[in-house]
Amino acid sequence: KMSETGLSASNSLFDVRRQSALPSPQELKDFIEGGQRNPSVIAKERDTCHCCSWSSKAKAYKNLFGVSISFTIVFSVYLGVASLQSSINESGGIGLASLTTISFLFILSSFCTSAVIRLFGTKYTLIICYIGISLYTVGNYYASWYTLIPAAVCAGIIYGPLWASLNVHVTSVAIQYASVSGQNQSHVVALFLGIYTAMFKIAYIPANIISSVILLNGREENTSIIDTSLGDVCNNTEAANLDRLYLYILLSVYVIFDIVGIVLLISFVDHLGTDTKFLSPARMFELYVKKPFVATLKMMLNWKLILIHTLNTLDGFIITFSLGNFTKVYVSDCIGVHWV
Repeated sequence: KMSETGLSASNSLFDVRRQSALPSPQELKDFIEGGQRNPSVIAKERDTCHCCSWSSKAKAYKNLFGVSISFTIVFSVYLGVASLQSSINESGGIGLASLTTISFLFILSSFCTSAVIRLFGTKYTLIICYIGISLYTVGNYYASWYTLIPAAVCAGIIYGPLWASLNVHVTSVAIQYASVSGQNQSHVVALFLGIYTAMFKIAYIPANIISSVILLNGREENTSIIDTSLGDVCNNTEAANLDRLYLYILLSVYVIFDIVGIVLLISFVDHLGTDTKFLSPARMFELYVKKPFVATLKMMLNWKLILIHTLNTLDGFIITFSLGNFTKVYVSDCIGVHWV
């Protein structure tokens, strides 16, 4: 009798386990209609720095400064390389052509930004974007139409997702911290975005200082630091006669900084998770390509954003003049490439 009771209990337990493993009616409906499968391996949230426990505040600021510092390093390298394009890659206009390629693809990549972030999450999107920007730096080792332009294509394609994922990650961390700490959400978001913006604005300084120091040592020995002997004509040929060894040293330093930025991102920034799931190809295209593209297009046609487009256009002209014309005509050709 006891054996029968034990057998009956075990059968009941087995039935409960078996029933719990069965999909619910809603899950079965989603599977049939949408082709839904299990979540991907990057769908779950993952924290970093498991060696010590982090409070909610420490975890939030770890993510904030991890993103801010890593981006400041990587973006500073990009600005340093971009500001030298019209000087060191003047032949055939390849330097300016690469910057134009990045700007053009930046616009196109904005339409797929939402899909990329939903698929990979903010952290993995940033890792991919940092690697893409690093490829542009590497492409300058042997600048030609077959190396620099493909590298510029890689940098341009990831430029849209880069900026979006940065802001989404910082905003998401701020919202999570505000909900835990009980602070006003809008105040915390403004504070975190302000800190992040202030830090990446510093990016305009470090890489340009490094390029000035290295290229200053690479100038011809018989020239002064500032060449004032040209009178009213600026025809300084220092950039054309620059020893390539110093350029390779500069690029190598930049690559090291890119690697440091990527390592900091991987080490200190948490993965916030994604809603990625294995779907049928048609469902994947509709969910991750079609809908985000249409939504972005509708948003860009909003009359409020159309007014903002004028500011973006003006900003584009200013950046183009600063990185393209000013650094070449008024700095490199007049007082030397090391002053760019």
